[in-house]
Amino acid sequence: RQRQMCIRDSSDPGHPLLLVDPGAHDNLMGGVMADRLLKLLNEEGRKVETKPIAPITVSGVGNGTNSADVMVRFPGAVMDSDGQAQEITFETPVVPDADIPALWGNASLTRNRAIVDTVNKELVLCGPGPVTLVAPPDSWRLPMSWSPSGHWMVPITCFAEVEAQQRNQHVTPKNDTCLLYTSDAADDTTC
Repeated sequence: RQRQMCIRDSSDPGHPLLLVDPGAHDNLMGGVMADRLLKLLNEEGRKVETKPIAPITVSGVGNGTNSADVMVRFPGAVMDSDGQAQEITFETPVVPDADIPALWGNASLTRNRAIVDTVNKELVLCGPGPVTLVAPPDSWRLPMSWSPSGHWMVPITCFAEVEAQQRNQHVTPKNDTCLLYTSDAADDTTC
């Protein structure tokens, strides 16, 4: 019996998934998930590569502080939005015995030129060359910075700049306030 192993969204708990996590510094996986994935890949006749690495310490995922001293290369396959399947390799340190999902972290997302499109529920891996994003009129582009803790940050206390712009009339505010919703209950998501 032949099955295709896809790392994709599925309601079937038998399908391993990559958790796209730009808040994680880089790829990471716990031993529980690694064992589950290894079992499935063995059934598929797929080969997994491991190599020792200098121990790395991770915190903020799993319980407390964990360490990993092995890098694992898992084969996989993904389906793009056009229905085309593509084999991939997911390389990650594995934290033994930890219940941490397969995290696709920021460093790897950046190396792969990824854009997270939350509107269309897609992860876009850009080809070589300049990236041009065409957003609809009245869109906002908020610059982000990379924090020492490994998270993307957007400043939210630029009140002096707002007051200066209003005094100098450089920019007319789009609205008095933009509400960043925290639930699906809100039906007005315009700013």
